[in-house]
Amino acid sequence: MSNSLMEKWAAGNEVLGSWLSIPDPHAAEVVSRVDFDYVCVDMQHGIADYQAAAAMIQAINVGRSGTPICRVPWNEPGIIGRMLDAGARAIIVPMVNSVAEAVRAVEATTHLLVSGAMGQRLLEREPETKVKITTPRLMRPTAASP
Repeated sequence: MSNSLMEKWAAGNEVLGSWLSIPDPHAAEVVSRVDFDYVCVDMQHGIADYQAAAAMIQAINVGRSGTPICRVPWNEPGIIGRMLDAGARAIIVPMVNSVAEAVRAVEATTHLLVSGAMGQRLLEREPETKVKITTPRLMRPTAASP
């Protein structure tokens, strides 16, 4: 599945997006129909909880214009995974102040715990992108190496 936002970043192009802090799926769908490269659901400073954010991401996907991304409230694997499962195509992780915290955030996006009749096993997702740490507080996705 292609991700036009990641493709534009990989090519070094600028992108334009919108941030949503009001937990309203209808507003999310309307904003997603504007010609933005991304629409970000803000769970850190906005008032959206998981249920509202998941509905907003689904509404952004219905709009089919902007790539749905999410700023999670903190660097915690559970919420990062849940937002990816809800359909977010990129995650912004706030308050990452060290390499160890950056690694923790990236690991939350690259592993999947699978449960089934045979028990549990850890699967590594096929990475579409790698992460380049440009400053201790900023992570910028870049194209994956061949």
